[in-house]
Amino acid sequence: MYAVGIDIGSTSGEALILEGDRVVAWSVVDTGYNSRRAAGLALDEALAQSGLAREQLEPVVATGYGRMAVEFADS
Repeated sequence: MYAVGIDIGSTSGEALILEGDRVVAWSVVDTGYNSRRAAGLALDEALAQSGLAREQLEPVVATGYGRMAVEFADS
C-alpha cells in the first residue's frame, strides 16, 4: 500500500508518496493562483517519479492552506 500526503500552501504545494516508512517519491510545485491545479500537478509529478498509478494510492491526506481544494483526498 502506498500512502500520499499533499500539502498545499499559499506559495508551494508538495506531494509525498510513502510505502511504509520508505519515501517512494516527492515533488514541489508553485501553488500560483489555483490550489486545485497545484495539488494535481504535485501528485502527477510524484507519480511520474514513482511509476505508480493513482489507483494504487490509499490513503491520500491533504494538509495546509489549500487542503480543501484537494478533491481527491480521503481526509
